[in-house]
This record gives sequence, C-alpha cells and structure tokens, in this order.
Amino acid sequence: MRGRIALWAIVCGLSLTFAGQARADGVAYESDPESPFERSPQDEQIAAIAHRDGVEKLIIAINIDLEQDEKAVWIFPVPGTPDRVWLDVLDTFPEFSGKNLRGQARMAIERVTAVMAVTQIYPVILPLFFIATAGGSSGFEPVSVHQAVDRYGVHAEAVSADSLEALSAHLAANGATIAGEDLRTFEPYVSDEYVLVLAWIASREELLREFPEVREGWWHSSQRWPCLYVEFPTERAFYPLRPTSAYGRKWIWISVYVVGFVTLDVDDPEWAEEHFGVAYCRQDGFGPNAPEQFTEGFTESPVRYTVVYDRSLTADQLTSDLWFRPHEPASVKYASVMAILLRPYVFAPFCALLIAALSYVSAGISALLVYDEWRPYARRGVWNLLTLIGLGYAVAKYHRREVGEKRDLVPFLLVFALIYALLAFAARAVLLAPLA
Repeated sequence: MRGRIALWAIVCGLSLTFAGQARADGVAYESDPESPFERSPQDEQIAAIAHRDGVEKLIIAINIDLEQDEKAVWIFPVPGTPDRVWLDVLDTFPEFSGKNLRGQARMAIERVTAVMAVTQIYPVILPLFFIATAGGSSGFEPVSVHQAVDRYGVHAEAVSADSLEALSAHLAANGATIAGEDLRTFEPYVSDEYVLVLAWIASREELLREFPEVREGWWHSSQRWPCLYVEFPTERAFYPLRPTSAYGRKWIWISVYVVGFVTLDVDDPEWAEEHFGVAYCRQDGFGPNAPEQFTEGFTESPVRYTVVYDRSLTADQLTSDLWFRPHEPASVKYASVMAILLRPYVFAPFCALLIAALSYVSAGISALLVYDEWRPYARRGVWNLLTLIGLGYAVAKYHRREVGEKRDLVPFLLVFALIYALLAFAARAVLLAPLA
C-alpha cells in the first residue's frame, strides 16, 4: 500500500443558506452565495484513528457554525484504492477523556517530593517542572462516482478524478466554484490512480433536526455530532496533514487520537519531537456512544490511545503527512509503573521508605562532617519520618544517654537539612529523568 496513495477530498458545500464556518481536516473553503469559494479561516482539526491488520478507520468531526450566509469546502488526502474504501456519515465522535500516563507519573513524583519537604518543617523550595494539550470537454469522463452516502442531511460520495481541472469542474457542478490555483496543494496526489471523496450538506433542515447543537457551533460539549467515517487499507496508520499547508503562516490546532500506543514514523525524530506533542493515555472503554464501526475489533480494557498535536508549526510548515507505527516508548512503560504511586496504599509506604533511606544517608553524612562519626547518627536519621523535630529529639537523647557529653545540635541539624534537601532534589530528578 505504501506504493500507492489514494487521495480523498472531503468537500462540505452548503447547498442551502448556511452561516458561520465549518471545521474539519485538510483544507477548508467557504463563500457567500454570490462569490467563488476561498480558503476559510479554519483553526481546528479533530480526528480519531483506529488501525489494525492493515486497515485504518478514520473519523473526523465536522464543526459547523450557523450564523452567517456562507458555504464551505474541505479537501484532505488519505491512503486507499477506489475498490477498497468505505465511506459513511456518523452521529458521534469517540470519547477520549483518559489520563495521561506520563502526566500521572509526574504528579505522583511531585507529591512524593512535597511529602519529603514536609518533614523539614520550614519551607523547602524545590523546583517544580510540570510538563502538564474544468474540464468535461476532453472527450472522456473526467470524474467517476464510486460510492454515495446520504445521512443526517449530509451527502458524501467517493469519486476518481484525472486532474485538478476535473476536480474543479465537478465541484463547480455541485455549487462549489474554487479557483484552480487554490487546489494546487493537492497536485502531488492527483492522477489516474487516485480517489476523491466529496461531501456536502444536502439538507440544512435535516441536519439541524438531527443535531440541534450544530447551531451553537461547538462540538466539544456535545455527545452527538456529525462526523465523516472513512475506512481504507494501509500498512501504517496515516493522517493527511500536507494539504493544511495551504493556510500559509496561520497556526491551526490539530488533535489526532490514535487507538493504541504509537510514535511518529518520520525521517527526523528529533524534528518531530520538537514540533509535535505526544501524550499517552488510558481510559476505561470508549464510552457508551462510541460508533460501533470504529470500536469493532478493539476489545482491550483499559483502552490505550495516543494523542498527537501540533504545538509550534504554522500551516505552511506542514509539508508532509503523518505516519504512525505501533510502539510503546520506555518512558511510557516507566510511567505506567510510577502512576501506581497515586494509589494511597502504595503512595504512603513508598514515601516512608524513600524518606527513611534519604534520612539515613543524610544523617550519616552530616554526622561525619560535624562529629566525625557515621553509624550511630545514620541509624537515628530515620527519626526524620517524625519531621526534623523528631530527629533532633532522637539525637539529643543519644547524646545524653550514650555519648555522655553535651554536643551542639544546631550545626548537625543545619547540615542535615541542607544535605537532605539536596538528596531529595536529586531523587526527584532521578525519578523524573525517564519521563523526559
């Protein structure tokens, strides 16, 4: 499949009077009833991907705002061939609201750090780093329709086009006139091997009847929302990102949810790490409203998924599509273990053991520097579990009963506090290092 890329274009052209702007993936175009289509001010792309056994299931949420007279068009590519693709219109987007494993692990470690500082009574300032989201006259049929779907007032069809001119002519015939130069971003995909999918709102009334939330234009707060579903064969999970480059210097929020743990399969991993955020999450199931087409065959519990988002690149820098490969980074495996610390019956014993160990070493070093002794003071360092006051009491009692001489506690406690703080900071850094 890597040798063949199928172009899918999703076109939402509102045949009746529509208002506001619609948002989906790829390139969006819009116009008022009297003007040609131009690129719309798209600012968000939301997609969900499930990939298994060489088949990808892709869902995109269409965000529509109905307040001004305008029409809108989107175009984006996905891999596939005309005879092995499936197109549908759904009424829900899968729910992704799980916990970020690396975020949970960081939270657990920061809590451990806070407990270690509490033993010192006085405020101990330790650095906290939270890394936390026209051409029909050529003598041949330039566009062939392979599949058509009408549902919830949305019409979608899979077609094949031989050129950008043929695509432009087909769009114009359906009421969406787009200048040829505005389609040039798709030129790398268009040939006699490619497939296009076009979709538009066929009935405004039916759409509003099915999805009254559409009038508000904000899908995130809704359980039901019109979505486009595409199923196609591909060796690797894929997301069409390159067409978004048509938006120039604008930054667009892109969120791609991929079922399973994956990494970006790119030539320059360091570049990808710098410009794309990746979060690994886990949740209990897909939720009661998840589309069956999307979740079929994915029975693992809890559900593991990856969120990939653009955090620094403007649209004109998105010159390549995104490919993914299954992979669970070592940092995520480590985070899964450390996240267990958030359980109370694990957190308390872990903190006690860590504080006792650090206190033992800190007391030994402090006594070696102040009293030129290690062992008897190191053992009493565990009294730091009862705070610095408890440690001072234990050492003072040792002086009275066993040393037989009065020793000044202040230098010892001051050195202990400093060494303990340094060791606590070092322990935190060591625990956080695998999450970097």
